[in-house]
Amino acid sequence: MENETETDLMVSGKKCNLLRKIANTPPVDIEFQDLKYSIRDSRDPSGFKHILNSISGKFRSGEFTAILGPSGAGKSTLLNVLAGYVRHGISGTIKINDKPREMKIFNKLSAYIMQEDLLQPKLSVFEAMMVAANLKLGPKVTKKEKENIVREVLDVLGLKGCTDTRTERLSGGQKKRVSVALELVNNPPVIFLDEPTTGLDSVAIKQCINVLKTLTNQGRTIICTIHQPPASIFEQFDQVYFLADGLCAYNGPANKLVDFLSSIDISCPTTYNPADHLIELIHMDSDITLMLSTATENGKRHLRLCNTDNTSGYSIIKKKETAQIALDTSYAVYKETTEPITIEKAHIEFPTSFFAQFWILLKRMMLIRSRSHTALKVQLVHHILSGLLVGSIFYKVGQNGSLAISNFFFCLCEIVFFMYTHTMTSVLMFPTEVQIVKREYFNRWYSLKAYYAAVIIRNLPLVIILGSVYIAITYAMSQQPTDFRSITLSSLVLLLVAVNSEAFGLAIGAMFNIMNGSAVAPSSLAPLLFFSIYGMGYGTKLETFMQYLIGTSYLRYGVVGMCSSLLEFRDPLPCDEEIYCHYRDPKILLRDMGVLGHTYSNQVLALVIFLFIHYLIGFLALWYRLKSDLKSTVAVYITKLFQLKRSLCGR
Repeated sequence: MENETETDLMVSGKKCNLLRKIANTPPVDIEFQDLKYSIRDSRDPSGFKHILNSISGKFRSGEFTAILGPSGAGKSTLLNVLAGYVRHGISGTIKINDKPREMKIFNKLSAYIMQEDLLQPKLSVFEAMMVAANLKLGPKVTKKEKENIVREVLDVLGLKGCTDTRTERLSGGQKKRVSVALELVNNPPVIFLDEPTTGLDSVAIKQCINVLKTLTNQGRTIICTIHQPPASIFEQFDQVYFLADGLCAYNGPANKLVDFLSSIDISCPTTYNPADHLIELIHMDSDITLMLSTATENGKRHLRLCNTDNTSGYSIIKKKETAQIALDTSYAVYKETTEPITIEKAHIEFPTSFFAQFWILLKRMMLIRSRSHTALKVQLVHHILSGLLVGSIFYKVGQNGSLAISNFFFCLCEIVFFMYTHTMTSVLMFPTEVQIVKREYFNRWYSLKAYYAAVIIRNLPLVIILGSVYIAITYAMSQQPTDFRSITLSSLVLLLVAVNSEAFGLAIGAMFNIMNGSAVAPSSLAPLLFFSIYGMGYGTKLETFMQYLIGTSYLRYGVVGMCSSLLEFRDPLPCDEEIYCHYRDPKILLRDMGVLGHTYSNQVLALVIFLFIHYLIGFLALWYRLKSDLKSTVAVYITKLFQLKRSLCGR
C-alpha cells in the first residue's frame, strides 16, 4: 500500500512493519479530580459504602499505567469509572485532553478489554479479526486494506503463527493477545484492561506485558489493573497508581516508589519487590494508608506535577497545543486536527450501517453454527428419538374413534415437546453468548438491534428443519389426516409454538445466567402449561377471570389451533362395533374440550402476537443487561426510593 510506513518494533525479538493507520495514534490524556464512587450498603451507618474517596490523578499518552492495590481497594471500580462502564453514583470531574469527557466521543476513542477472555468459538483467529475489521472499519476501507491491517496487527502482537487456529484451541496468553488484537483493529488511542495477567504463567505474563509496552510506545494510553506484579513486570510500568481503601497511596513513576517511601520514613528492603512491600504495609497497619494518602494529597500532588510539566514520552514528539480529537469516518480511525469537531450522530455511533452489521453478524453466526457439529448431531438425534417415542405411544390414534381422547393428548404432547425443547435450548446456550456480546457491544462494534435481528434469523432455519423432522415422524406414526390442509395447518401451529418457545427462552437467557435461568424457565412454563389445558372437558363453562388468565398462555392457542387443524373438518372416525365410541365424531370432542367455536385463524394470529411480545421482552431484557448506564440509573432511583421511605418512616 502507498500509505505504509516502517516502524521498527521489537516483539519477541522480531521486527514488524506497521501500517500508518496502526502505528500513528492521537495523544489522549485522562485526568480525574476528586473522584468519588459509592454504592448502597445497609450495613454502613450512612447507608452507603464509599469505594473511591475523592481521588485525583492523570494518565498520559505514551505511558503504560498500572492500577495496583490489595483486594477490595477499588482497582476495577476506578477502571470501570474511567472507561465509562460505570456512570452513576459518581461525583468529581473526568477530563479528556483537559476537556470534560463526552461519552459518545470517548467511546470511539477507547477500548475496554475485560478480565475474561471471551472469544467467539469455532472461528479461526483471522476470521474473528476480519469480522472485527468489517464491523469497525466501515465500507470505505477495501477488503484488501482490511486484510493488510489485520495481518499487521497479528504480526505485531506475535500471533502470526496462530492465524488459522480456532479460538477455543488457543493458550491463555494467546487468547489475551487476541482480545487485544480485536480491539486494536480500529486503532483506539486508549485501551483499558482489567487484570490482563490473570490465569497466565510467568512466560505468558511477560509476553502480554511486552505487547502492551509496545503499544504504549506507539503513543497509546494503556491503563490496566493488576494485583501483585512480580518485580520484573513492575519495572515495565511507566506509571503506577496505588489504591488502598479507595484512597490514593501512591501515584507516580514505578522506579520512584522506593524514593517516595523513603521520603516519609518508610524503608524498603533492597531484595524486596516495592509493590509487594507496600501492599504488606497496608495490610499490617491501616494508619499507613492515611499517611500515604496524606503524602500524595490523594493523588493531587502528582496531578499538579503532570499539569506543570504537561509532556509525556510520546506527546513531546506528537502533541500539538491546539490539537483536538476528530473522527475520520472514512476509516473509523482518529487523527489530529485544529479544526472544530463536527461529527454526525450516525458516525459517532457506528462506522457501519444497520444492514451491514446485520449481514456480517448473521454470516458469523451461521458459520459458527455450521461448525458446531456435535450440537447439531445431538439436536437431530434428540428430535428423531423423541419423534419415534411419541409416535410409538400414540400409534394409529388418528384413525380410531375409540382413541379420540388419546388423539387429544397427542396434540397436547406435541405442544409440550416443542415448548420444553426450544425453551431450554435457548436458556442453556444464550447466556454464554451474552457475555461475549457484552464486550463487543460496550466497545461499539454494532448496535443491539442489528445483533438481535441476526439472532432471530439465525435460529429460524434450525427450528424449522428439526421441527419438521419431528413432525413428519409423529404425524405419520399416529396416522393423522393426510390431506394437504391438515398437514400444513397443524405444522404451522407447531412451528409457531416452537419459535415462540425459543423466543421465550431467549428472554429468560437474556435476563439470567445459566444456573438461575434453569430454575426460572421451568417454573415460568408450569403455569403456562396449566392454563393451556385448564377447563378442557367442561365445555365453555369457565369463570370470566379464568378466561382472561388462560389468554395469557401462548400454549393454549397452540393446543386449540392443533386440535382445530386435525379434528374440526374431519368426518366421523371408524370405530369397532363392539365398542361405544362417544367421540367418534371429532366435533363432539372439540365441543366438550371447549375448542369448538374458536377459529383457527385467531389462534395463529394470537401466536404471532405472542411471538412479537416474547421477542420484544427478550430485546428489552438484553438492552437492560448491556446498558450499564440504564442499569445504574435504575439502581439510583431505587436507592432514592429507599431514602424517601426511610425519611418518611423517621417522621
